[in-house]
Amino acid sequence: MQALASGDPGELSLRTDVGKYGDPDINSFLAMSNRFGLPTALTAEILGEARRDYLGLWWIVRKVREQLPSLSASERRIATLEFLRPMLESGDLVAGKPGREAQTFSQWEGKASEMLARIEESWPAGAADPDIGGDIWFTSPT
Repeated sequence: MQALASGDPGELSLRTDVGKYGDPDINSFLAMSNRFGLPTALTAEILGEARRDYLGLWWIVRKVREQLPSLSASERRIATLEFLRPMLESGDLVAGKPGREAQTFSQWEGKASEMLARIEESWPAGAADPDIGGDIWFTSPT
C-alpha cells in the first residue's frame, strides 16, 4: 500500500498497487503521518547534506526520530520510507553505496519505487533501526 499526497496537506489517497511496508495497520498511521508530517526544513537539510556528503539510512532515521520522538519503531520506519519517497521520485536524492575509491558512488538502477522496495527488503518491518554504516546510502545526483 502506498500513500500519495495530492498536494493538499489535508488530503491523502491510498493506493494498494505498490509497496506494503509489512505493517498490519498502515492506514491509520499513514493518515496520522500526513497530519503530523515532517517539516520542510528537514527535507532541505537532507538535500543540502546530500550535496556535500553521502548519507546513510541510519542518519536519516535518526533525524526522523529527532523530529518525531513519540513514534514507535514501526511507525518510524513507515515515516522514513514515506519521507524518502518524494525525494527519490523527483531525482533530488539517489540511493546506492559509496565506492571504495574516494568520490565514487554506485547508484542503484531503477525507479524510485524499486529503490524503496530494496530499502524495505533490507529494513523489514519489525527490524531494529539501521546501524551506523550499513549498506543503504544516499547522495545528490549533482
